[in-house]
Amino acid sequence: MECERRAVELARGRVLDVGCAVGRHMLAIAETCQVVGIDPSPGAVAIARAQGLDARLGSIQEPGGLGTFDSIMLLGGNLGLLASREEAPKVLDGFARLARADARLLAVGHDPYTVQLTDHQHYHLLNRRQGRLPGQVRMRLRYRGWSSSWFSRLLMSCDELARLIVNSEDWVMERCGQPDDLGFYLAVLRRKPGTGPDGVLGG
Repeated sequence: MECERRAVELARGRVLDVGCAVGRHMLAIAETCQVVGIDPSPGAVAIARAQGLDARLGSIQEPGGLGTFDSIMLLGGNLGLLASREEAPKVLDGFARLARADARLLAVGHDPYTVQLTDHQHYHLLNRRQGRLPGQVRMRLRYRGWSSSWFSRLLMSCDELARLIVNSEDWVMERCGQPDDLGFYLAVLRRKPGTGPDGVLGG
């Protein structure tokens, strides 16, 4: 996707790829930056490591001892890891603990309003009635006989993202692009000056 290519181009310094999977984006980033990836899937991490990448088991809730970063990547629609209106501040706080002063959060999100199917509109209406953001979903992944645990994912527009972070002590919106034909866009958040860690490298 064009928004992912743009995110890779904007990456600088020491980079964290959150939800790195088998390392597709890490391979591109590693050409110009030092990059660490985390993913909760042991199989995906093993494949990434087999390609010589510094991939580690972890999630934003339990990242491990990673140190701090100049760029944090949330590609593949992983801005959805903000999960819900209530969980988003906690997730952003977790990112802030990994971010150096003036770091960027480069995140690909998905605008749910680009899909006009009736079933989606009914789902949005149900969420509104229950006090949730329209694009909040509860989902799990399934492949043949395997399925993941259920988890929350937040699909939102740029305007909704801006409202989520307006009171953030750590992050400010730098820019948010127009959704493509499938609804994906790149949002760039910047760590507020003077609020980052001291920048000492971790292991």
